[in-house]
Amino acid sequence: MAPPLQTAAPFTGFLRHARGAWPRSRSTLAAPLHREDAATTIGDRDADWDSARPFSEMPGPRPAPLVGNMWRFIFGNLSKVTPTELPRWFFNEYGSIMKLTKLPGRRDLVFCFDADASEKLLRNEGLWPTRLGLESLGYYRSLTPEKFEGALGLVSTQGKDWASFRSAVNQTMMQPRNAKLYVGAIDTVSQQLIDRMRLIRDQNNVMPDDFYNELSKWALESITYIALDKRLGCLDNNLRPDSEAQRIITAVHAIFDCLFHLDVQPSLWKYVPTPAYRRMKKTMDWFYGIVFGYIEEAMQRLQSMSAEERETHEYSVLERLLLRNENPRIAVTMALDMVTAGVDTTSNTSAAVMYQLAKNPDKQRRLQDELDRVFPDPNSPVTADRLEELRYLRACIREAMRVSPIIIGNQRMAVKDLVLCGYQVPKGTDVLCVHSEMVKEERYFPRALEFLPERWLPEGEHLKAAHPFAHMPFGFGPRTCVGRRFAQLEMETFLSKAFRNFNIAWTGAPLKRELRLLYSVASPLKFECVDRV
Repeated sequence: MAPPLQTAAPFTGFLRHARGAWPRSRSTLAAPLHREDAATTIGDRDADWDSARPFSEMPGPRPAPLVGNMWRFIFGNLSKVTPTELPRWFFNEYGSIMKLTKLPGRRDLVFCFDADASEKLLRNEGLWPTRLGLESLGYYRSLTPEKFEGALGLVSTQGKDWASFRSAVNQTMMQPRNAKLYVGAIDTVSQQLIDRMRLIRDQNNVMPDDFYNELSKWALESITYIALDKRLGCLDNNLRPDSEAQRIITAVHAIFDCLFHLDVQPSLWKYVPTPAYRRMKKTMDWFYGIVFGYIEEAMQRLQSMSAEERETHEYSVLERLLLRNENPRIAVTMALDMVTAGVDTTSNTSAAVMYQLAKNPDKQRRLQDELDRVFPDPNSPVTADRLEELRYLRACIREAMRVSPIIIGNQRMAVKDLVLCGYQVPKGTDVLCVHSEMVKEERYFPRALEFLPERWLPEGEHLKAAHPFAHMPFGFGPRTCVGRRFAQLEMETFLSKAFRNFNIAWTGAPLKRELRLLYSVASPLKFECVDRV
């Protein structure tokens, strides 16, 4: 039985209040964003603090007087190092721990390449873990408080504000049984992509150079179906290049690129309106306007339902959040973030899994043996029960996320004085655990550069990770990725159908990836997809 519609009046009022245009004005960018001190319940200092080497002695590029380290990225030695190469360059140059200091508008940042130190940091993260958020996104949202007041989201808030929002969405987003409710919808979208793959391959059964865009369309169609009960028609065969759906995908890619330039790379956006900030603001104005329109449609549908319709209705994530929370902005912000974050993440990871299995045909055959057993008929729909049986598929996904991670790692602010790798790390210092480099190290993973899904199965004990904190693709603790259940559902559903229907081989040069906000596909996905007999 559906829950009673208790929030109709509040979100009706919210719609009337928030229907205006997206922000066009600008206030002082240098104003600090609100932060909470998360260290109130944590001890002040490590026991071995006094015997550790001081923070000033930690290796790292030395800042120049007045200009700090910014010059290195403009015309110095780091100007020739690409963002993709930078973490490995730091590791090779400075070792297991190093610091990057004196960048304008940034606190000191420590890069940690050691799993023991990462565990120590993450196990001392406090009740409300603090990490570098997307401050430019938080600032942008703060310009329209009528839309986001009290619900800026999870990626740009800290402390009590973050904890309150996370508590409001956790049950809907993180309960496995809730994600499984959408397997039928995801199966429908995944089958559309399988059908389209048969249509768009060439006479040699090879996918077109823009196949990554097809994966992006699948990811967008899936997440809007889950979050908003909205079908965009992304996988329609007659979709125009200038269609709204395609423009949304282009906007999401642009937003990620801008956020990387603003919040990861050195930037002066807090002081002057840089080109990247102006581009982000223009793109976000359009993107949020479109997605907010979809959200408004969903809210109005929910409000207009009769009691009988609500008894049998299959609720979207937005609707479930509206029914659980008095503040409709929580549901709206979470739905916006799902659409924003749900395209590049699942499409890039799915591409990585396909690539690794295409390059390792023996692993692909083992997966197909499992799929043939669970799905004797290749046209069988995917169900939650059948997904539970796909142990090797889940191992393949996890191993691909290790070999080809899409994030650099996990970051936290030290909430007390810590000793990491023998160095003092003062309270308030940002520390990035660079898991993307740890996973390449033999000290943590036997045969680290090989794709070995067996290491995640009981029989692969000799291949298992030597340290549980070396590979953490979905994060750790209270800040574990809030969308992981839906991402896993989408990937498991599509990949099970893809490898049940096709033998997939790789016909191109080694796949290239580049770091924007995520590690993303940067060369054509040359998959040969031959129907299985």
